[in-house]
Amino acid sequence: MSAASFEQELKVFGQGVHEATQVFYTYLTIHRLLEKHVEMVMLANSHLLFIRTILGSLRASTYVFIYKIFDKRDDSFSLTRLMRAARAEIEVFGPESFCARKVKNNFHNTPYWLKDSVEAMHVATANDFDEVDAVGEKWRKLFNEKFRLHRNKWYGHREFSSDIEADAALPPIDVQEVELLLAYLNNLDDELTQLLHNGKKIDVAVLDDPSLDFPLSSSQARTTAAAKQFFAKLLGDIVQ
Repeated sequence: MSAASFEQELKVFGQGVHEATQVFYTYLTIHRLLEKHVEMVMLANSHLLFIRTILGSLRASTYVFIYKIFDKRDDSFSLTRLMRAARAEIEVFGPESFCARKVKNNFHNTPYWLKDSVEAMHVATANDFDEVDAVGEKWRKLFNEKFRLHRNKWYGHREFSSDIEADAALPPIDVQEVELLLAYLNNLDDELTQLLHNGKKIDVAVLDDPSLDFPLSSSQARTTAAAKQFFAKLLGDIVQ
């Protein structure tokens, strides 16, 4: 596994996290607008099939994207494969690789600040990733106990006649659980990116308790704003 392979794994992981964040917060924003504005309810009632299709698709996509991230299969880009790549190419977090990336990104010239950055950087060890994995087990437990069942028994394989029946039979998942799980994944993406590119030590606290680092991410902010702008075009300034 080459050094570039970890960067590729991280890139794909980040894309998956951002996709999950975007579809969930689009779903959540539409629901919150429906709760807040009677005009939104009237619009939805006049185009009920369309709105139900959109909301159902967004909800399903959220579960599918999260499932893909936690999938343990070797042939699947996932959190498991990402952390395995980090351990296998731990030298990519060392001073030599750090300097090579900075010189390459500076048109192959050595930046004047490089020496100071190398002296200040954190060189990752296996213990760093042990701590990340230990925190990750808490979030994998939540995924296994709730999200995996919903995906496998309803979105992956249809074992119920309707979503109402599925929701009644499967463990309930509240909005905060989805937000915290996505916050953990977004924070992990940010922390690994900062470790790789800036030599910043991973802050395990924001992985263990993502609420310490709200607001969630730029993905959430952009998605929420985009959904509001779309409906504002239809309904005017009442949508805020």
